[in-house]
Amino acid sequence: MRERAGEARLVTVVYGDVIRYSKHSLEEKKLIDDVLRSAAEAEKQRAEFLAAVDNGDGFFVVFEGDPRCAGEVALTLDAFFKEKMTARVRIGAHVGVTFVREDLRGGLNFTGPAVEFAQRVMTVADGGHPLVSDDLGRILREFGEWRGLINSPSLRRVKSGEAILVWQVGSREFDQLWAGGTAREGWMESEEPKSLSEWGLLDRLSGEYRRLVSETENGWRVFVEGCFDDLLSDEELNLWLAETSVAIPKSVKIERKCTGRVRQAIAQGESFVLVRSPVGFGKSTLLQQGAEAAVALGHQVVILDIRRIESAVLAERDLLYREILHGLFDQLGLSFHMEWDEELGSNLNFERGVVRALEETGGRIFWAWDEAERLLFQEYADDLFGLMRSWHNRRAWERGSIWERLTIGLAYRSDATQLIKNQQQSPFNVGVMIEISPFEKDDLSALNREMGNVVIQQDELSDVLFVLGGHPGLCSAALEGLARGELSVGDLKAGRIGDQSGLGRLMESLWNRLERDEVALSGWHQYELGREMSAESLNRLRLLGLWYGRPESKVISSLIESFFRERGKRIQLHD
Repeated sequence: MRERAGEARLVTVVYGDVIRYSKHSLEEKKLIDDVLRSAAEAEKQRAEFLAAVDNGDGFFVVFEGDPRCAGEVALTLDAFFKEKMTARVRIGAHVGVTFVREDLRGGLNFTGPAVEFAQRVMTVADGGHPLVSDDLGRILREFGEWRGLINSPSLRRVKSGEAILVWQVGSREFDQLWAGGTAREGWMESEEPKSLSEWGLLDRLSGEYRRLVSETENGWRVFVEGCFDDLLSDEELNLWLAETSVAIPKSVKIERKCTGRVRQAIAQGESFVLVRSPVGFGKSTLLQQGAEAAVALGHQVVILDIRRIESAVLAERDLLYREILHGLFDQLGLSFHMEWDEELGSNLNFERGVVRALEETGGRIFWAWDEAERLLFQEYADDLFGLMRSWHNRRAWERGSIWERLTIGLAYRSDATQLIKNQQQSPFNVGVMIEISPFEKDDLSALNREMGNVVIQQDELSDVLFVLGGHPGLCSAALEGLARGELSVGDLKAGRIGDQSGLGRLMESLWNRLERDEVALSGWHQYELGREMSAESLNRLRLLGLWYGRPESKVISSLIESFFRERGKRIQLHD
């Protein structure tokens, strides 16, 4: 041991830390320590193992040799901790140089850049999935079997203020549940659940969402924990409402009139394809169908899911621009090594990156931006969207330019674009606008066929459409409930839906959305009293997917109306 002290080694380091360790009871800490100890003991069996070091509320493990070992260990430890204890563990990994040293007891220890940087990577993790440094991530992606497991590069700030680039480590089936714009982690053990409604309902306790674990017959487990503290304003809180279901089950997609319009706009090479809808009407699904159509046309496709970008990154323009460019280059298969010229300013640097990506690729590109309205709350929103509008304008000025090869798809919630101050510099009034409307009879019939004709009689299908008002989310949840035997068409017509059914949970989530939006809730109360509501309240109710129609408008579904009236009565009795 002594003769090795001071030696420099090229190693991989996996660093783990228990979140809020000091808040746990002594009994819980003992359990946590036992789990950490048994996990470290298991890793000692690996040929690449050098040392495991305990540092109180966490640990780090050092390996030498095959760098894939660090990725395997990160995934193994992550799964082990989630199975054995409720405390969350942040895990980060890095490859680099470290120095051998003796600790005070004469045991083997390590110090130096590799350990320090692995710790920094760990500090920007959230306990949902392991992270690896950019250096280690790029090495792992050189191995074919790891390419699909190292994904979602992002810039994150450590406490010192420095931004570091990290990669997520997860299975190909890894997915996320999003609430209020903040990631809530989930992962898949076997097959995909039939819909997100099977994930269970988020329980709201004192403004926070407690952790909830639900397990379906398909093996899907969901872990939810957190609150809305990181949102920027009450206005954003009211808009970024927790969604516990989607408009159409992930495994089921139907062809609607709007689907054909999206496909046509992409085929024609429009500058912008704008997909707008209220909450729960399926704008993300439609944007995904557009991406699939672009692939079929031979276009390259890049997906930017703005829900996956952390609030800290969104708040800083340069961080956001770099992260967007990194995703653009990565999905196009290009290397991202770009000098950021401070003298040029943020927008010109960002445009340089987009131009380079276009110049280094051939053919058309469809760039899909999902949840685009999340950017509208940022101070730089007018500058960013004004820049994007200029790309549209340059098509007219520069015939045959690279901009004619780029189509940008923007999916966003209705009325969000009112936040753009200068409408003349907005991309939301050029290109092709597709507004998603409620289901018509043909749409519901198509969904019914895709789900195995759970409603056989056409008159019953008409009853379902009438009761639900064509609300895509309600229609989807109702057909699922009928397929599982949770309810009948007669139950729907009578408003009898179980609280624990998929449809019942969705109705409860719609009510929770309304409760969290004071303007919309005030309008609803005015409606119940037979009074005229304000235009602002009406717009908010439309945004939530509870009201529909222009200029004549009404509550979208008689089921929503009866459920909300009953829900309001329960609250009054409780008060």
